Amino acid sequence: MDVNDLKLKLKEKYNLSFDDVKLEDLEEISEIKFSKKSNSNEKLLDFIKSSSNPYMFKCNGKKVKIEFSNTEKRAEECLTSVIKNIYK
Repeated sequence: MDVNDLKLKLKEKYNLSFDDVKLEDLEEISEIKFSKKSNSNEKLLDFIKSSSNPYMFKCNGKKVKIEFSNTEKRAEECLTSVIKNIYK
Protein backbone atom coordinates (compact mmCIF):
# COMPACT_ATOMS: atom_id res chain seq x y z
CA MET A 1 0.00 0.00 0.00
CA ASP A 2 1.56 3.28 -1.08
CA VAL A 3 0.91 6.86 0.07
CA ASN A 4 -1.78 7.47 -2.55
CA ASP A 5 -3.60 4.30 -1.49
CA LEU A 6 -3.49 5.44 2.14
CA LYS A 7 -4.79 8.90 1.25
CA LEU A 8 -7.63 7.38 -0.75
CA LYS A 9 -8.51 4.99 2.09
CA LEU A 10 -8.58 7.84 4.60
CA LYS A 11 -10.73 10.01 2.35
CA GLU A 12 -13.22 7.22 1.64
CA LYS A 13 -13.52 6.19 5.29
CA TYR A 14 -13.71 9.77 6.54
CA ASN A 15 -16.77 10.43 4.41
CA LEU A 16 -18.74 7.53 5.92
CA SER A 17 -21.34 8.61 8.44
CA PHE A 18 -21.85 6.85 11.75
CA ASP A 19 -25.10 5.36 10.45
CA ASP A 20 -23.48 4.09 7.21
CA VAL A 21 -21.42 1.49 9.07
CA LYS A 22 -22.81 -1.57 10.84
CA LEU A 23 -21.39 -2.55 14.21
CA GLU A 24 -20.67 -6.09 13.00
CA ASP A 25 -18.51 -4.71 10.16
CA LEU A 26 -16.14 -2.95 12.55
CA GLU A 27 -13.07 -4.38 14.25
CA GLU A 28 -12.61 -4.41 18.01
CA ILE A 29 -9.90 -1.80 18.69
CA SER A 30 -8.03 -4.16 21.00
CA GLU A 31 -7.72 -6.70 18.17
CA ILE A 32 -6.20 -4.34 15.60
CA LYS A 33 -2.54 -5.32 15.47
CA PHE A 34 0.27 -2.93 14.73
CA SER A 35 3.88 -2.48 15.77
CA LYS A 36 4.35 -1.10 19.26
CA LYS A 37 8.10 -0.65 18.81
CA SER A 38 8.09 1.86 15.97
CA ASN A 39 7.97 5.65 16.22
CA SER A 40 4.68 7.60 16.24
CA ASN A 41 4.53 8.10 12.47
CA GLU A 42 5.20 4.41 11.83
CA LYS A 43 2.54 3.44 14.40
CA LEU A 44 0.02 5.67 12.70
CA LEU A 45 0.79 4.29 9.25
CA ASP A 46 0.67 0.74 10.58
CA PHE A 47 -2.70 1.45 12.26
CA ILE A 48 -4.15 2.91 9.06
CA LYS A 49 -2.92 -0.07 7.03
CA SER A 50 -4.08 -2.65 9.59
CA SER A 51 -7.57 -1.35 10.27
CA SER A 52 -10.43 -1.61 7.85
CA ASN A 53 -11.58 1.87 8.89
CA PRO A 54 -9.12 4.09 10.81
CA TYR A 55 -11.93 6.43 11.88
CA MET A 56 -14.40 3.84 13.20
CA PHE A 57 -14.02 0.75 15.34
CA LYS A 58 -15.65 -1.16 18.16
CA CYS A 59 -14.59 -0.61 21.75
CA ASN A 60 -16.11 -3.08 24.20
CA GLY A 61 -18.86 -3.83 21.69
CA LYS A 62 -19.77 -0.16 21.10
CA LYS A 63 -19.37 1.70 17.82
CA VAL A 64 -16.84 4.54 18.04
CA LYS A 65 -16.05 7.18 15.45
CA ILE A 66 -13.05 9.46 15.74
CA GLU A 67 -13.69 13.01 14.58
CA PHE A 68 -11.47 16.04 14.83
CA SER A 69 -12.34 19.63 15.57
CA ASN A 70 -11.17 22.50 13.41
CA THR A 71 -8.04 23.45 15.36
CA GLU A 72 -4.40 23.90 14.58
CA LYS A 73 -3.70 20.30 15.59
CA ARG A 74 -3.14 17.94 12.71
CA ALA A 75 -5.27 14.81 12.44
CA GLU A 76 -2.12 12.70 12.72
CA GLU A 77 -1.32 14.26 16.10
CA CYS A 78 -4.82 13.63 17.44
CA LEU A 79 -4.97 10.05 16.19
CA THR A 80 -1.47 9.32 17.49
CA SER A 81 -2.49 10.65 20.90
CA VAL A 82 -5.58 8.44 21.00
CA ILE A 83 -3.59 5.37 19.97
CA LYS A 84 -0.90 6.06 22.57
CA ASN A 85 -3.52 6.35 25.31
CA ILE A 86 -5.19 3.09 24.30
CA TYR A 87 -1.96 1.12 23.99
CA LYS A 88 0.14 2.35 26.93
